[in-house]
Amino acid sequence: MIVTFVEAIEDKLRIINVVNLEMDLLILILYFYLCIPLGIVFNSLKCKNQRILFNLFFGLFFTMIITKEWFIYIFTWTILIYFLSRIFKDPYYPIFFGGFLILSYCHVYRLIYDYLSWKMDYNCVQMMITARYIYYAVDKPKIKENNSFLMFMSYIFMYPNLYLAPLPYFSFVDLITRKEDFTHYSIKPALINLFKAMLFTAGELFIRPKFDTEVYFSENWAHYNLIEKLFITQAVSVVLRFSYFTAFKHSQAAMDAFGITYNPKTKKCDRFPVADYHYDLEKNIMMKTSMWNTNVQLWLKHCFYEKLNHIFGGYTYYITFLISCIWHGFYMTYYLFFVFWAISVQICKYVYKAQQKFYFIPERIRHIICWFWSCMTIDHFATGMKILDWKKAIQFHCSVNWIIHIQALVIFGFFVITGFGQGQKRKKKD
Repeated sequence: MIVTFVEAIEDKLRIINVVNLEMDLLILILYFYLCIPLGIVFNSLKCKNQRILFNLFFGLFFTMIITKEWFIYIFTWTILIYFLSRIFKDPYYPIFFGGFLILSYCHVYRLIYDYLSWKMDYNCVQMMITARYIYYAVDKPKIKENNSFLMFMSYIFMYPNLYLAPLPYFSFVDLITRKEDFTHYSIKPALINLFKAMLFTAGELFIRPKFDTEVYFSENWAHYNLIEKLFITQAVSVVLRFSYFTAFKHSQAAMDAFGITYNPKTKKCDRFPVADYHYDLEKNIMMKTSMWNTNVQLWLKHCFYEKLNHIFGGYTYYITFLISCIWHGFYMTYYLFFVFWAISVQICKYVYKAQQKFYFIPERIRHIICWFWSCMTIDHFATGMKILDWKKAIQFHCSVNWIIHIQALVIFGFFVITGFGQGQKRKKKD
């Protein structure tokens, strides 16, 4: 019945699909645009229960449209997670393992039946819902009131960020109950971000197709030297980010319209930025990491790094990267990327501690070197993940003689073995 209903809607959408977009992409775009007027209606509701039910209804509706036959499973799993939270006094670990077990099933199903797919469908939605399961488990003790079944369900199926940006449970409850002053809230930031999203969409439609990862497997690729290959990889990586920034900006606009990003202290929608668009200008990989998919980074820090630190100590950093990798999926290219991402961030920490050792280099030159190294390193590693196919990713890395991976391992090994500059006391911040 659900599938029949969704297929009927898709038949109608095909009529207006004049630009011949993939159906999942068309549904994604329409969903984001609908979030703006829905946000206006949501903020006009005066009653807490009205806001809960309004959000829950459209959250369930959009989830059904996106996930089709998976909807009944996702809905059932959510009910089971709620009962887990009621059974255990501290539900963190049961929900942690239960949520990831459910998500793992989705990942394995995709590997078997939809291999190498980048579709924004049930898998992506379940990732965000799993993140909310765990946020709920962490934040539940902080909520003394307004912690009902309907509040839980409304939070899990919060419609503005079904695809992106998991947000804390307590922030959702504060929004629903209007704990903070929303007198000066305005829809204007949402409209500004929607306009920016449209610009990124134009870039995604008209510029990004000219920069594709298939260039790495063309006949011309073998004729480029190593330096040319590195610069081409860098250029392609920058343009490929249009896809992500398009989604980030649309999600930001939807969240702004919903009101959850509104900060009464500044009277601006400056809470929970989905990403920082100065990413490509940042020279510090640690900062780059925090600027990319920012709310996921906060989720990982709040729900795993801080919760598990007392168990794993210094290894918690690597455990958190592993959890992030499992959360993303089971493609081997993910694991290669996340291992070297963790190594690169650790190198950045080592260099930061030893920065006085490099003061003989002029400051501007130091910054240029750091910027070039961080961009080249992280984008090269991410290229393998974007390619997704393991054999093709290995072929790409072999084409540059694994030079980026080797240099990262050499630098990492040098600091680990020698402890170079790690005992230094920093006199000034570089």
